[in-house]
Amino acid sequence: MIKPNNKNVLQEIYTTSKESFSVGYVICENETEILFKILDELGRECALYLIKKERITALAVNTDYLQKIEVYMDYWNKKHYSLMSNMKMPIINEKFILSQILEFVINNNSIVTIRSLDSDNIETGLISKLDNETVLLRCINIEDATIYNEVKILKDNIWLIEFNSIENDVLLYAYKNLRK
Repeated sequence: MIKPNNKNVLQEIYTTSKESFSVGYVICENETEILFKILDELGRECALYLIKKERITALAVNTDYLQKIEVYMDYWNKKHYSLMSNMKMPIINEKFILSQILEFVINNNSIVTIRSLDSDNIETGLISKLDNETVLLRCINIEDATIYNEVKILKDNIWLIEFNSIENDVLLYAYKNLRK
């Protein structure tokens, strides 16, 4: 099992491929999950990812790429620019990270992106129902912001959940405004 580095250390996070990774900081963790604040390729905070530790294949620190991202972050900080400054943040008890995030998302009517062990699909949508074992997700087509499907996902099979993301926030805006 991968051990995350210090919460204040920028990291490359590898899950499905050695060629692609996410960049972020650890916000909190428990025995099975890590909550990361994710940065985009320009060094801007852009999302929160909850990832099961068993799915993290590698973590890297102090790479040339991360050094460049840190310079980009400095650029944005000097401009007092933040994409996520107006987003609500959940208060997390580290014992129950996934449950609290799902409650936060449903209470705030936010769009999430979920990857699960029982599907190769990446599902994006609104949680319509939540119980102790499952999440019912109304899937939104990212091409035209319409509901196209509803899927039931076992909570135990969720290995990544993206929330409070700029992409999903803009998609939610499109979904709401195309229905007026």
